[in-house]
Amino acid sequence: MFYTFGDLRDFLFGTDISKKHGEKSELKNKIDFLFENTVRKIPNRKTRQEWWDAYGPEIWEAMLCALSYNAKEKKFKVHVRNTLTKQYGYSNVTFTEDPNGPLLSKFSETPQFFRWFTEWGEDFCKQQKEKIRVLNKGCERFTCGKNGDEKAKCVSACKEYEQWLQNWKDQYVQQSEKFNKDKKNEKYKQDPAATEVRNASSARDYLNTQLQKLCKNGDCTCMEKPFTQSQPDAGKNPSAITDMPEALDYPPTDYKEKCDCKVPVPPPKKPEVPQVPSPCTIVDAILGDKSSMGYREGCKHKYNTRYVGWDCGNNGGDKTGSGEDGLCIPLRRQRLYVKDLEELKDENPSHESLREAFIKSAAVETFFSWHEFKKEKEKEEKEKAQLVYKTTGPNEFDKKLESGEIPEEFKHQMFYTFGDYRDLCLGKDICKDMSDVQKNIKNVFENADRGIGKRDAPKDWWNNNAEAIWEGMLCALSYDTETKELKNGVRTQVNAEKNNYKNIKFTQKSGRNGQELEAFVSRPQFIRWFEEWAEDFSRKQSYKLKKIQNECQGVNGGNNCDDDGFDCDEMSPNKEGTFETFNCLSCAKSCRSYKKWINTKKAEFEKQQSKYDNEIAHSKINPDNIYHQNFVQDFLKKYASIHLFLEKLKDEPYSNDDNEDIIIDFKNIDKTFKHTQYCAPCSTLGVKCKIDDCTEFTKNRCDKKSFNVTEVIQDKENPIDVHMLVSDNGPNGFKGDLGVCKGTGVFTGIRKDQWTCGYVCGLDICSLKSHNGKKDDQKNILIRALFKRWIEHFLEDYNKINDKLSQCINNTNKSICINECKRKCDCVGKWEEEKRKEWDIVKKRFFNQYKIYDSRVYEVKSFLQQGPFHDDVQKAIKPSKYLDEFEDSNECTDSDSSGNGQHKKKDVVICLLDKLQKQIETCQTKHKETSGNTCSPPPNPDTQTDTPLPLESFPPPFCNVPANPCSDSGVTNVVTVKDVAGEVRKKAQERVKGIKGLTADASQGKYEHGGEGSDLNKEKGI
Repeated sequence: MFYTFGDLRDFLFGTDISKKHGEKSELKNKIDFLFENTVRKIPNRKTRQEWWDAYGPEIWEAMLCALSYNAKEKKFKVHVRNTLTKQYGYSNVTFTEDPNGPLLSKFSETPQFFRWFTEWGEDFCKQQKEKIRVLNKGCERFTCGKNGDEKAKCVSACKEYEQWLQNWKDQYVQQSEKFNKDKKNEKYKQDPAATEVRNASSARDYLNTQLQKLCKNGDCTCMEKPFTQSQPDAGKNPSAITDMPEALDYPPTDYKEKCDCKVPVPPPKKPEVPQVPSPCTIVDAILGDKSSMGYREGCKHKYNTRYVGWDCGNNGGDKTGSGEDGLCIPLRRQRLYVKDLEELKDENPSHESLREAFIKSAAVETFFSWHEFKKEKEKEEKEKAQLVYKTTGPNEFDKKLESGEIPEEFKHQMFYTFGDYRDLCLGKDICKDMSDVQKNIKNVFENADRGIGKRDAPKDWWNNNAEAIWEGMLCALSYDTETKELKNGVRTQVNAEKNNYKNIKFTQKSGRNGQELEAFVSRPQFIRWFEEWAEDFSRKQSYKLKKIQNECQGVNGGNNCDDDGFDCDEMSPNKEGTFETFNCLSCAKSCRSYKKWINTKKAEFEKQQSKYDNEIAHSKINPDNIYHQNFVQDFLKKYASIHLFLEKLKDEPYSNDDNEDIIIDFKNIDKTFKHTQYCAPCSTLGVKCKIDDCTEFTKNRCDKKSFNVTEVIQDKENPIDVHMLVSDNGPNGFKGDLGVCKGTGVFTGIRKDQWTCGYVCGLDICSLKSHNGKKDDQKNILIRALFKRWIEHFLEDYNKINDKLSQCINNTNKSICINECKRKCDCVGKWEEEKRKEWDIVKKRFFNQYKIYDSRVYEVKSFLQQGPFHDDVQKAIKPSKYLDEFEDSNECTDSDSSGNGQHKKKDVVICLLDKLQKQIETCQTKHKETSGNTCSPPPNPDTQTDTPLPLESFPPPFCNVPANPCSDSGVTNVVTVKDVAGEVRKKAQERVKGIKGLTADASQGKYEHGGEGSDLNKEKGI
């Protein structure tokens, strides 16, 4: 009753610490309303203390009255009430029968937590006394080492007591921590009722003092003696552990021998370890058989779906995406082979079946990756040497493998792949596409380890089997990737000690020891992928720039080409007025490709840089929640910033391929990711401009003069402004009239390139106004280059628009609004209108340079046929196959006949714009009523990709890619007739091997050309 009365007092004073009646509870709000210091009603104009002094005694009296009621008889006992009121009156009632014990009025003022702590201690002492009695009854007849019949009874009693005690021990630790914390923070420094709290040396000391005052019959002595047993977690909670009472010891001191009875037992027999096949045996089962499902499924998985480079959020969608901003998934990881792990769906999968599935998957992955790596390198080398791509002779990498040397770059790839398999096993893979695989793996451990409760089972399993999985990858390298033949000599060398799991390392250019495989794969997946991205970027940039340098400048620097495909030594118009051809077509294509690639890489870097900074910053605060603490501490010492992390790649192989002209500095993003100087406009003018060669217009101004076209040129003659709208994925958004396209999904953004063109020395030179005021953006090019760029951008955007518009035009379900089709139509309509204006200006300006004033239809077609945009043209003129066919179609002829009865043709660009205009009209008519419909959000913006070479050139010859029209539709493992014949012959030889002394009855033979078997000595008669 004392404890309850104290709680009622806390309700009034707002000092209750429970969730139900404490801060922000309905009860507290109602009481606060009555006593709030405002004009609200205050009960009898009293403060809370005055109110409690007045009515507290009455509340106590009401509690005594309740005791006077006989619940069984349902009658109020007046004499009981009088006796209770006299004996336990408010002013003189104490906690115990001792008149010197704590008075009710004073006890209720004790802070609630300390009252509850005391109440907890009193309850524990009473319950423990009863539990000891039960324990004694269970073990009184048991002696350790004897009377075994009583042992089970005692063991049961001990276990029951231990389970009961653990809960009380946890509660004590929790309360003693709060006691120490409140005391340290001097929470009750000013509370006069908490004097004993301040004087107590510990939580146990305080509790013992209170219980001695409350219990005078010796029932509450359980807190007197301190804890006697050492605790394994003492380091975590030293204040609480050293302050434990002896009563929380297990087993109790008097029962230690009985509850801890340990009779020596003979060691159990070691279970027979099942013999598992070696990694190479497993690999041989799937790669040694040429008709194996490993080859079939490998072909199907690797080449049925075409991936397009690093997936940084927009390419993979829900299939491979992770949902994490700033994460870029390698192409290697997107195509990771996991077929055997996907099929691990037995009712009771074992650790052994999981081991086999990992070894098989890793082996098939290594086999195909090794083939693709060699083919990619082979093509790169041929392109560097400017030779036609044709397979010739044994691959140099295969030769290295014969001596046991794994090419360093491919070894890196194997390390990255091995790390991804590890993440799958441990459930740490951060992609979405492996949910089924991870579910299967989790199922293995839940079934195999059921009842054991091993939280680290996946990690322990991996540590025990990682070496076998790595060995399986090495075994796969011993198979010829074209003939499927096992090379025993290669296997012996590759599986040598230097390449085994414990010894293999990255080899660094600096000669320092590299990182071991086990340490490498334990790093977080994002960190590994980011390093893989940086390594891949460095190597590919080096290769691409060398290729561009050869194509634009020539092997020995003999070429002089600009990035638009023109020969800079032929800058002036010819006498006959014809324009120059694309003498540097390969340079233009490579420059265009590189510009897209480097812009994509810059965007990918910025995404990952932001994620890296966030990950490292977060790991400083809470390392245990992200990565292993040891890793974080070591990593932060070396690479506190992303620049330090990426700087280390300079010591790694393949960072710049020994190309001293290529400097990769990730601190300077604009410099590292800028367009290459090899792809620059023509610079010097006047080299070939002599009196007898120049046109009449330039004759007097060009004589023996030259100047730098790339410098700012003032005082141009007949200057005009030429504007060009270009789709842009940058931060510019939508400017001007094209604001109507915002949010339609047709473009991510639109920028407006503003050029000023004017004549200098007879050449029409165009200058670009900088977008951001940077001098690097101020470019001067000839009108021929601007004309080419306009067509290039036009075709790119035209095809993109066509794809988006067709979704609306071909929509047969009129009730569905696809991405707000009406707004799409309006956007495309505005773009088409602006492009007509631009085309009229740039076309006239271009042909004026070459003095072509008549029909320009042929010249436009001729320009398109020889330009570096063949694929874009072919896509734009569909369904026509050729430009001539398209030119003769209805889209390219005026409806009005000329005087001689022939239709007048239009240039190809106008034809395409007219064709688009008809589509716009169809779209607008079809989607008049969709403006009010609820539409799905626009699609993700287009992203560039960096596929190193077409995947069609990757597959081994036995894969049916592209599909063989003579094979069954589902076949993906086609072999040649020669392969089949060889297999049949080999099997026939195996069947007759060892057979000697063949006999036959010649008389039973048939002889087509006459003769008898009985007369074999006549050779001519046979």
